[in-house]
Amino acid sequence: MIKNSERKIILIYPDYMSFEDVKADLCPLSIKGRFENLNHKDFLGAIMSLRIRREKIGDILIHKDETQIIIKNDIKDYLLYNLKTVGKEKVYIEEIRQEDLKLPEEVYEDKKVSLSSLRLDVVMSNSYDLSRNESLEIIKLNKVKVNWQPISKSFFEVKEGDLISVRGYGRSKIISLDGINKKNKFRATVRIYK
Repeated sequence: MIKNSERKIILIYPDYMSFEDVKADLCPLSIKGRFENLNHKDFLGAIMSLRIRREKIGDILIHKDETQIIIKNDIKDYLLYNLKTVGKEKVYIEEIRQEDLKLPEEVYEDKKVSLSSLRLDVVMSNSYDLSRNESLEIIKLNKVKVNWQPISKSFFEVKEGDLISVRGYGRSKIISLDGINKKNKFRATVRIYK
């Protein structure tokens, strides 16, 4: 549906069929309303509060005038009928065409950091303003992914270009490693996504 989707499914079909013959069984929806102060977590929470499993929900694309979500087709009618509010805001939901899906504008802040090493816990501490112990605890609780892969080892080494996702804190990316400073620490630029 969208080339740079974070959540993906795989389609397996016999070689005598073409990709165009196979339906992905996905449905894009548009949610509209007054939700300037709502974020990804609010939309995901509202949908999951309807007892829908996370596996049924694809990407949530937040725009200024609407939020688009991609869901499994088998829950479309249930969601259309039952999703009435997100947070405390009343919303309106409708099915849209796949061609109407668009990537949201990225909102981020670039941050210059000084790292004693490229270990995951060190990078997290500096990126999210956490203590080293807080970072270690979050990693132990399996709340961290690097490039969409769950990571449970604090000594995992990150590299330039890695996307780090921390449940409850958001996402960040190592944009560049800018050399070593006089104190023998790595200088890096980290992008914090809002």
